[in-house]
Formats: sequence, C-alpha cells, structure tokens
Amino acid sequence: VLARGFAANGLNPAGLGMPGNEGFTVAILPMAFQQSLDPLTLSDIFDYEGTIIPAAVKNDWLDRISAADGQTGSGLVSVTAFSGSWNNFGLQLTTIASGRTDMNEDIAELALFGNAGRTGSPGDFDAQGSSMDGFAVTTIGLSVGFPLSRRWAPGVRRGLSIGATLKNSWGHALVFAEDNGSLAESDPLGLELNFPVIHPRGGWRNWNQGSGIGMDIGMAWQEGPWAAAAVVENLFNTFEWDLDLLTYRPGEAVFDQDTKESNFDERPANEAPELIRSKVQDLNFRPVFVLGGAYEALDNLTVTGCLLYTSPSPRDQLQHLECRL
Repeated sequence: VLARGFAANGLNPAGLGMPGNEGFTVAILPMAFQQSLDPLTLSDIFDYEGTIIPAAVKNDWLDRISAADGQTGSGLVSVTAFSGSWNNFGLQLTTIASGRTDMNEDIAELALFGNAGRTGSPGDFDAQGSSMDGFAVTTIGLSVGFPLSRRWAPGVRRGLSIGATLKNSWGHALVFAEDNGSLAESDPLGLELNFPVIHPRGGWRNWNQGSGIGMDIGMAWQEGPWAAAAVVENLFNTFEWDLDLLTYRPGEAVFDQDTKESNFDERPANEAPELIRSKVQDLNFRPVFVLGGAYEALDNLTVTGCLLYTSPSPRDQLQHLECRL
C-alpha cells in the first residue's frame, strides 16, 4: 500500500506514480533468508542436540506429525543484485533459491525409531507421498507507475496511480523427487524403492534450464490518512522448465533375501512418466491477487492490512520469485 521508490518494484509498481515517490532510490545486494519446519521446529530439535532423545519425546513428536499429516520443511535465500527507481521508473534483478521436503508419518516413524517402530516390533513402512524439490531462478523486472491524479501540499495528500512490471525469468536449476510407493517390509525383510528424480543434465553447468516473461499490474490510492492498493502478480506468465535440459532417474531398487537390483541410470527427462513430467511443468508462476489498506492513525502510527489469494496448484509454485524488499 505504501511502497515507494525501489520497494515498489517488488511490491506494487503503482507506488512509482504516487505523490511522495522520491526522484532516485537504489538498493544494492539486499538479501533475505527464510526457514520453516512444521510441526516440529528447529527449537524442538536443538533442545536435544548432542543427547539421546527420550522415547516419550519421540512419541510426542510422532503424534504431532500424525496430527499434521506429515512433517514439512522449507528454506529460501534471495539476493537482489540491485533495485532502483528514477522518478516513475524502476528496475530490479533478483535471484532466489528455494527448497522443500515433505515426509509422511511412516517415514517420520522410521527416522525416529528405526524399523522396529514405536511399538518395538518390526513393521511395514510406506513412503508414499514423501517428496523433495528445489529450484534457483533469476528475475529481472522493469516497472513503471502512471499517475492519474495527485496533489501533495501541506495538509492535503491525494493520489491515484496505476502501474505495471514487465519481467523475464530464467531457471538455473531444478530438482524434483516424489515417492511413488517405496515400501520397507518386515516379513520377509526387504526394501522396495520407487523414488524418481528429475535434475539438471550435464553436471549443473547449464544456467538456463527454463525461461518465460510475465507481467504484474497494480493500483494505488491515497486520500488524507487513508490509503488502499490492489495488485495482480503474474497477470500472465509464460515461464516453464525445459525438459530437454533436464535428466530423469527412475530411482528404483529392490533389496531382499533373493533380489538385489537397482536402476538409477540417467535418461532424458522427456522419457519420465507423464505424471512426473506434468508435476514438473506445474512448477511455474501462478496469478496472485492482493488487496491492501492503510490508515495513518497518528504521526508515528500507521495501521495496515493485506488480503492475498493464490490460484490453486498441485504443489507449491514459483510464485514469489521477484524479491520482496
């Protein structure tokens, strides 16, 4: 709602056309780091660093994981080479690397208790639904704000602006793996692995494994102490990963008393099963709709609120790759 200058590039380009927008602003190498574990957190784990975890604690952890339908973890690092504005124009270049893992209850039990499980008796463990993925993408965006009306004088603050950001994104790396029914059995003892993986071809040397262009549009309004904004991120976006530059590994193995065989050979990603290829192609930019409001209650107190809606997707999307400053 109140983003101006270089901050408007990644939040609302209409801010570049509002009264109070400075003539020249620049930020060099701002960075952001995010980490999330749920329902277990790093604090839970660090409490028992270097010690044996009591069985009662592990049972409590497993109950929490079961109630949450699994354990998830994610991390993100963003580095903005530069973000700047000059009058009504802005330019920003940002690289983001992110990763996520999902672990179902069976795998959590196996990790906490071994194949004896929480009961102490060997059991069967199904890894179906566990997954991991990660990506690195760079986005450059050119923003502009168009003032429709504005008046900024002592005691009078009024403005209405629209704005747009045209951006181009390049995908540097992608790793996608999802379990399709791996099973650890107790009787007879054995392991059947089915964990296909898609990753960059050629030792990660190709730094352009996907690309596309997109556009954000925004509106900003202010009248006295009141302000509002609306943004549509990725009004359109053609970004997609190039399967010709990715590699597929079946991730299949069987280990039991009679059989010991595996298949992790590299194949072109286009030979991956249709279900896997479609999930990789779903890792793209989706529209995001944002409404916000603000009220300057006092000279040193402003109350703001934001409502965000993201279009549904089978998995987490690459939807916030442009840097949030």
